[in-house]
Amino acid sequence: MLNVERNRQAGLTDASRGTGHPAPGTLTPSQSQELSGSLSVTAGSRLQGSSSRENLPGPGPGLKTDYVPLRNAIGVGTWNVRTMRSVGKLEVVEHEMSRLNIRCLGLAETRWTGKGHFLPDTGCTVIYSGNDKLKAAGVAVLLDRGLGKSLLGYNPISERILTVCLAARPCNVTLIQVYAPTNQASDTTKDEFYTCCKQVYSQTPKQDIVLLCGNFNAKIDEGAPIGKRPRSQR
Repeated sequence: MLNVERNRQAGLTDASRGTGHPAPGTLTPSQSQELSGSLSVTAGSRLQGSSSRENLPGPGPGLKTDYVPLRNAIGVGTWNVRTMRSVGKLEVVEHEMSRLNIRCLGLAETRWTGKGHFLPDTGCTVIYSGNDKLKAAGVAVLLDRGLGKSLLGYNPISERILTVCLAARPCNVTLIQVYAPTNQASDTTKDEFYTCCKQVYSQTPKQDIVLLCGNFNAKIDEGAPIGKRPRSQR
């Protein structure tokens, strides 16, 4: 887990500098884990398999949870940013969130490495899941200061799938942020992605509101429904 208080005080994070490592203390498991054994982090608890005692930015045991009232409109969006490794990119994304009144923003193709979360100076919460070694793919979710207090937990499944759970009323909200393989990827890679995506969705608590967001790299063709490949391709 990351030392979120240290990151608050550290000024500009490594992510802002575009180094590809979002913050000090980034979790870098030796290899991507299967869905059944993937990392799962909850507010007030420790990361499975980690000796860290540092908690999520959300409330811990015995503290009041800030529930999101779903009767009020909440701006939710998704953005293929191409990369988050360029200098100042995080500040640009945060500015656009504020300008468009988006409180929860999913990012695709961040190209960050490792898995974890950190808090920039603005007070928003950044949760990310990337490849352990390659600066490719990568997904993330940004929560504004208010929604960060409603964070119940997250699950960085792979560099293409990340889930985030928010405390809300009358029921919780689970956001699934994805970045699908392009058509140039192998059939095995594409099949594994959609199989995993289906598993993640089926394992989401039935009472939760589920938001499936991201870049599916979908293509359309004349006379073909959304999501179909061009006629000459798979």
